[in-house]
Amino acid sequence: RNWIYGISYAGSGGWYVYGIRVHAGSLTNGQIYIYNNIISDIWEDGYSGPAGDYNAYGIMLEGSSNANAGIYLYHNSIHLYRSVTTTWTNSNPSCLAIRNNITGGVYVRNNIFQNTQTPGTASTTHRTIAIAYEGSSPNVFAELDNNAYYVDNANGSQYAFVGALGSNVYATLADWQGAVGSTREQNSIQLSAPAPFVSNDDLHIPHGTSTPIEGG
Repeated sequence: RNWIYGISYAGSGGWYVYGIRVHAGSLTNGQIYIYNNIISDIWEDGYSGPAGDYNAYGIMLEGSSNANAGIYLYHNSIHLYRSVTTTWTNSNPSCLAIRNNITGGVYVRNNIFQNTQTPGTASTTHRTIAIAYEGSSPNVFAELDNNAYYVDNANGSQYAFVGALGSNVYATLADWQGAVGSTREQNSIQLSAPAPFVSNDDLHIPHGTSTPIEGG
């Protein structure tokens, strides 16, 4: 139940900034719960590919050769925004990033992931991503469903992606559903317009607002 916002690195050294960082180590089924957080305005210049160390992330998960981490992410709202200057080849800010030293036991449900952050100039390696896994297998997700996604990049929609598995990126929810398999993301939605938050940093939705997110 944290409200985390305004964390940044304004230099040019290719550093990292995270809203929440969890290292599960090698703990089996750690019963780590990340619930009901509001995270916004996390930014820096980036350096890494999707889910690598050096990017801006709302939430970053990592472990030590962990095949059953037992990390539960439920009912979080994350909004990354701003246009950010970078001189690096790679910059891939994401709402959620999972390192490849976790290979299973991540539960992701009932979250709002909105990323409109534009990292640097137009480039196929300057990407706006909602959810990124550094590995290639969707089996990292023990559960993945009922999430709402909105992504946009001021340099063009071709640089905005719902998901990433390793070096493979997926622009639409349909593409992402195909990548993660038929048991995942079947009740998730991709918004056609930004979520109607109170503001960029207050991620509550005003009472009475008509939105597909309602009741998620």
